[in-house]
Amino acid sequence: MANAGLAIVVGQPGALARSRATRPVTRTEDQVSNRNPQLEGPDLTTGVELETLSDETILAGHVGNEAVLLIRRDNEVVAIGATCTHYGGPLAKGLLVDGTVRCPWHHACFDLRSGEPLRAPALDPLPRWRVEVSNGIAVVREKLPRHTPSLRLLESAPQSILIVGGGAAANAAAETLRRESYGGPITMLSADGALPCDRPNLSKDYLAGKAPEEWTVLRSADFYEHHGIDVELNARVTVRGTPATSAIPRRTIVHSTPTVRVSSLRSTAW
Repeated sequence: MANAGLAIVVGQPGALARSRATRPVTRTEDQVSNRNPQLEGPDLTTGVELETLSDETILAGHVGNEAVLLIRRDNEVVAIGATCTHYGGPLAKGLLVDGTVRCPWHHACFDLRSGEPLRAPALDPLPRWRVEVSNGIAVVREKLPRHTPSLRLLESAPQSILIVGGGAAANAAAETLRRESYGGPITMLSADGALPCDRPNLSKDYLAGKAPEEWTVLRSADFYEHHGIDVELNARVTVRGTPATSAIPRRTIVHSTPTVRVSSLRSTAW
């Protein structure tokens, strides 16, 4: 089957017609976590005996002033950051499941080998370190660079993608497309007048006056520009259908055709 020319992803109640949106306001660099977890456990650069590291268990330690987890899985030993990149949850208390570690706070999921986030709500990857194993001793060496995907447009992929919605789910969809090497145009339509934000935080730390406004923004305008994601604000669309509650999306009158694919970003509540 020929690839679709356009794929439409509905992240929030969407529309067929939209007004011309304003361009995003340029902001400062992306929010950077300022959490400094208390260091615990051994200095992993001095080495750990493999016989003391059970399979599928987590050893909390540190490398310099950074908290690091050393994990043995089958015949492989990996070293990753110990702090969830979402809200700073302690991954040492998380679960190891099928080559991933899951945060005990909000269940963000990270790949043990790449450090990349596989499930919401985390957006950023965990740092990784090279592990050298010799004579039954695992030594953590230098920090590894983050993998940068080579963007490409596969023959089976749509030529462009339109995301209707400007919430966290829509943002995650756009980021995941780029992380998985999608190289076509991505446009996000948001009815809001501001960039996608961390909505739960609006009713928590921000409302309590403990967090500045810039902390609520998920990504900066520079981030979207750098990754080739066109965010159009104040972009309203028109929906026809029966309103739905909870996380079940409203069904639009847009239907898939040989040149346009339509997908709903959400179907059930988490």
